[in-house]
Amino acid sequence: MGRTGQRSFVGAGFVVLPGLLSAVGLRQARVAADRAVAAPDGLSCERPNNTLVPLRWDSPLVELMLGESDRIAEAVDARDLRWISGYVSVKDPHSPWDHPVSFQREATQVAVLCYLTDTRVDTGALRVIPGSHVASVPLHGVLPEAHSDDSRALDLAHPAMTDDPDQITFELRAGDAVALDYRLLHGTHAHAGSRRRDCVLINFAPHWSDLPPDIKRHLVCHPALPGTDDPPPGEEIARLLPNFDGPRGNLPLNRNPPTSFGTH
Repeated sequence: MGRTGQRSFVGAGFVVLPGLLSAVGLRQARVAADRAVAAPDGLSCERPNNTLVPLRWDSPLVELMLGESDRIAEAVDARDLRWISGYVSVKDPHSPWDHPVSFQREATQVAVLCYLTDTRVDTGALRVIPGSHVASVPLHGVLPEAHSDDSRALDLAHPAMTDDPDQITFELRAGDAVALDYRLLHGTHAHAGSRRRDCVLINFAPHWSDLPPDIKRHLVCHPALPGTDDPPPGEEIARLLPNFDGPRGNLPLNRNPPTSFGTH
């Protein structure tokens, strides 16, 4: 679904990467994901029926995913791909922006979601609205702030919780992945299965060299990245880490896109 390259990814906001993990890599990822969930390296982010377990730069899961960085870079037409953070996204069974770079056509950040089990509509498959990252759609006008208390309390009849006529659902095999522009409207179907659905979520800045200094200053603060007390990373990981020589500092987060917008 969708070709790799600039036109496919920049225009639609997503691209599918079939078989991103090999059979061997998939087995290794499942073992590493179970270990990460059992003993998180940091505080997990709890959301309704979904938990994000943080992964640091020296996690075996990060190493596995970064081993496919050349394919990811080609798929999203990255000029200077740098890794920012990673998580295991755990969906339990039986579970029901204002900075100028936000309005540039190219993605500032890209999320790569690699599924460790077959995923269907009835087991929490991902759904997206193509193009919703570059131009507003009606749903933008009725959405509460992402991950806020209001978003957690949405009624099942709310438009965000129901199927959209323009949405695409990704029914994927274990080892398949989807790369998403961070701004793309996305969500999941309910998970009616009896087993936990795991997904490795890895975040990148695809055009690091072109980012404004204040964005770089913010992104290099992520706790997933090596700190001053960590041993030096190996060459393969080091080449994918963000670099910034100036002072570091966090930007305030704004997850509320305008009701009506377009990119340039």
